[in-house]
Amino acid sequence: MYNLRSILSLKGLIDYFSEVNDRSMLRVNDTTFNNEFDLTERSLSEIIIKETFSRDNCIIWDYVDTSKAYNAFIIAKNSRSKTICEIAFHKSSKTDKYLPRPTFKKKCK
Repeated sequence: MYNLRSILSLKGLIDYFSEVNDRSMLRVNDTTFNNEFDLTERSLSEIIIKETFSRDNCIIWDYVDTSKAYNAFIIAKNSRSKTICEIAFHKSSKTDKYLPRPTFKKKCK
């Protein structure tokens, strides 16, 4: 068991995070951002858009699988191709609101 004094020492901090990491409670670098959310099979209620901690961007997160983030939506698909909409958020310098910038692409499978 760790108390505050042992965690504040450097060795205690290293030991604490190694134990936490061993139990898979602390996941660093597990998040993937380059994913496509398939709107032909899933619903928008399965995602959530959150502002980053640094307040400079927004990220589209999977509501259930919190380690998965999306940068594009599949809006149509068939056996030979799919149409995707990539979304980027840019903060307005005048209003401090985020403006979505969609880019539509057709990809061959």
